[in-house]
Amino acid sequence: MTLILGLICRDHIVLASERQTTYGSSKRFEADKILKIRFSNHREVLIAQAGDSATSSRLIEIMEWEAHKISVTNARDISALASSNSAQTRSNFVRH
Repeated sequence: MTLILGLICRDHIVLASERQTTYGSSKRFEADKILKIRFSNHREVLIAQAGDSATSSRLIEIMEWEAHKISVTNARDISALASSNSAQTRSNFVRH
């Protein structure tokens, strides 16, 4: 189970998670599940990952690669990037 918590406070946002990952029958207790993605206009967003570590790590790699190519101006840009990259990652895993 992954626990990721986001709190919107008056002057800031808090994002936290536990750090355990499971891959097959092995467990790791120091995984980074919250990562920073930087866009071409130097804006940064935080992304949290859960689920199968291979799939979520690949999705984040693709998002980082694509983010360097675009400027983000609003939340819709980020949502569109996440949506298109989720579909691309899903289709890559289905084909293999």
